[in-house]
Amino acid sequence: TPLLSIRFEIVAPINAPPIPKKEEITESDEYDIYVVKKGDSLYSIAKKFNLPVVIHTREATEDTYEILKNHPAEYGTLLHCFSPTDDLVRLAIERGYYVAFGGNITYNRAKSFQGYMDRIPVEQIVIETDSPYLTPVPFRGKTNYPAYVKYVAEEIAHLRGVDVAEIIDITTRNAEEFFGI
Repeated sequence: TPLLSIRFEIVAPINAPPIPKKEEITESDEYDIYVVKKGDSLYSIAKKFNLPVVIHTREATEDTYEILKNHPAEYGTLLHCFSPTDDLVRLAIERGYYVAFGGNITYNRAKSFQGYMDRIPVEQIVIETDSPYLTPVPFRGKTNYPAYVKYVAEEIAHLRGVDVAEIIDITTRNAEEFFGI
């Protein structure tokens, strides 16, 4: 079984908010319905709907690298909430994957992120909250909020030696491009 797979069956309306419960959908509803079956891969679903893939990986960096190396997504990939390694960062750069940075980049123990910051092209960086988690310094230990991304932008600007307005502008454009907004 692939590591990136759906482990349960759901019915997912596509572009039809709000999402109704499965039992509330009737034949007269005008939803584009796709039944995600156990074992469907994330990549097959993304390909079917021309969607990008967002990868959240925790304590599985080597496995994530192997999967990404062997399964390039056709409509884009965003590495969100991951631990960088030489191989994973090199693959992300080579394939043009977007890399998201959150509040954890502001932590003293985040030296692994900081060491890669100048290697990743700014055109591949986006900023995220991962709210309510990964709250940046100076609010670490409290609930995270979207407004706190300014601290992430400030840290990225500091590490790259550029103006924070430039980071905000570029990373906003990157996010808009990735998500098609």
